[in-house]
Amino acid sequence: MKQLIFILPILLFSLNMPAQEIKDTKPLNVIFIAIDDLKPTIGVFGDEFAKTPILDKLGENAIVFTNNHTQQAVCGPSRASLLTGKRPDYTKVRDLKTKMRDINPTILTIPQYFKESGYTTAGVGKIYDPRCVDKYRDEPSWSLPFIKEADLNYPPDYGEPALGYYQNKKIKKHITALRKEGEDNGVSNINKYVRDRYKPPFEISNVPDEAYTDGAISESALSLLDEVSNDSNKPFFLACPKDWCCKSMEKTNKLTCHTYQELTIKKSAKILLLWHEFFPLL
Repeated sequence: MKQLIFILPILLFSLNMPAQEIKDTKPLNVIFIAIDDLKPTIGVFGDEFAKTPILDKLGENAIVFTNNHTQQAVCGPSRASLLTGKRPDYTKVRDLKTKMRDINPTILTIPQYFKESGYTTAGVGKIYDPRCVDKYRDEPSWSLPFIKEADLNYPPDYGEPALGYYQNKKIKKHITALRKEGEDNGVSNINKYVRDRYKPPFEISNVPDEAYTDGAISESALSLLDEVSNDSNKPFFLACPKDWCCKSMEKTNKLTCHTYQELTIKKSAKILLLWHEFFPLL
């Protein structure tokens, strides 16, 4: 596999390297790992209760930022801001229904920048908030079609989790009955009808990880990694969620990272930037 640069979750900035060294360096691959609503409750941020060995292992060789703050404590606005480098005052995305490009149709995003710079860009899972971009999860950002939740593959013995969460047979049976009830009553938004009446806070089911959305996303991300790394002459930008990060490190030794000093001094090409999800923009 070619050189990798890890960004966790999401920010790219200029490295402190002389211009000539940057010019002479082979383009880096970028794996962009998005973490949803992660408060600093993992070991690498000093939490003594959390057991997060894989993220802690990444953090050992990372630049860890511990004093970062949200641009806006709502998912759609914060992700639009993070992926464009613009404050919500500029993007005008301040809720969970405003489409980013309805306000700023020519705004430049991080994956779009890589795409326009000759990278193959691909993604899966929650990168943008789907309510704040187009149905393609921001089509200008991606070289390959973005893999949405509806595109995921689940083990045939289990099928898609009910309401995106549940594989417990009793729960799924009850949800199926409520769906039929809603359909018989002519309800237009069946999922809302069901959720308003029945939404267990948790379940316990002896099923494989891939039977749940997070596991299916992880499998798709691993397949995407194989796909985008086939062409050794073209760098890639791959956006995926934290679940993939943990799973990939369990399954393969491909994904290792070195320190910032190794990148700048030894000209290694692997670095991890470990962030809280939300940080201030200049």
